[in-house]
Amino acid sequence: MISAPIPEYEADRLAVLQSYGILDTPPEERFDRLVRIVSEQLGVPIALVSLVDYHRQWFKAVVGIDAKETPRELAFCAHAILAEETFVVENALDDERFSDNPLVANDPAIRFYAGAPLITSSGHRLGTLCAIDTVPRKLSEREEVLLKELAAVVVDEMELSAISEALKQNKRQLESRNEALDAFVHALSHDLAGPIRRINSFCEILAQDSTQKLEEYLQFISDSAHSADRLLQDLKSFFLIGRAENKVDCDVRECLLRAKDDLKEHLKSEAGRIDITGDLPHLSFFPELLTLLFRNLIGNALKYRSELEPVIAIHAQELEDSWQFSVDDNGMGISEEYHRDAFKLLFRLHREADIPGSGMGLAICEKIVRRGGGEIKIAASKLGGTCMVFTLEKPTTGVLKLAG
Repeated sequence: MISAPIPEYEADRLAVLQSYGILDTPPEERFDRLVRIVSEQLGVPIALVSLVDYHRQWFKAVVGIDAKETPRELAFCAHAILAEETFVVENALDDERFSDNPLVANDPAIRFYAGAPLITSSGHRLGTLCAIDTVPRKLSEREEVLLKELAAVVVDEMELSAISEALKQNKRQLESRNEALDAFVHALSHDLAGPIRRINSFCEILAQDSTQKLEEYLQFISDSAHSADRLLQDLKSFFLIGRAENKVDCDVRECLLRAKDDLKEHLKSEAGRIDITGDLPHLSFFPELLTLLFRNLIGNALKYRSELEPVIAIHAQELEDSWQFSVDDNGMGISEEYHRDAFKLLFRLHREADIPGSGMGLAICEKIVRRGGGEIKIAASKLGGTCMVFTLEKPTTGVLKLAG
């Protein structure tokens, strides 16, 4: 027995096969009907829609046998996907590639095989529509044309399903975005109205009052203007996240140190300390977004401090398919009932008068993490405050050790 060689560009072929989302799905009448037509029109007992996966051939539709898959090294279809023309074996016993194949020597005792490749619109051959008999025979020109035409119908059905699913997913995403946008616009109009209303009110008072309260009024106006400016700057950051392009080699250590440097005055004023442990990788990502992510998380730890001097512990850990990072602190903490709401746009746990902020910091963090193919959550804190844990997908291009 001679197993089929691996096709050129096999990785691409397998990726396209996976993208159709058809493997290991239940039987469907639209495919079952096609193999019945092949069986009846060609007069063969066995007909299959076979998809050649990494280590197996899997049958989307089958008539004449009970098997759902066989090992790839035994598959006639693995030979058939090597070319665009119909692959025909008139008598497997006379073919050195198959004469001692277990599928020939034992059940189902294949003698005749004809497989028309399933060729996608991108040119990838994912499997075959095949006809199998237990006696030697030839394939007529008419039968070959029919087999190829029906194979094209199989591909059309697969591609229609993929397009339909993509449209459904886009529809769900658009509906979700519209709902989020409605909520965002409502919240934004409310949040911007406050600072603007205060500015207008104090300006009216100033027009009527030239007493010693001028300095106090001016401070109120300044605070309100800064509040509106913070909100607008965070809005800009939030929407620019989705526009970032061209991922590059991103040194996590450099991004973290840059964020730390950006916050050095805040760290100094709060007498805060950052402890970093674990190996820090290089990722394919956006350095400016990763710096913003660390800056927001560290800034929150300083902003929501407790009576203790702030301690922020940052740790990195390599997982199978991603890198996991944690930013833990000894601050106020976030009650478990607010763990989900904390990532919503413009959500605040505290009044702005008590702790200034736009209510967008964690929403920005979540959006950045999602751009990196990861997730972010609030986990149990070892320091008694808030522990933010997030992942960013591999691949990495190297690992750097960072001490202290």
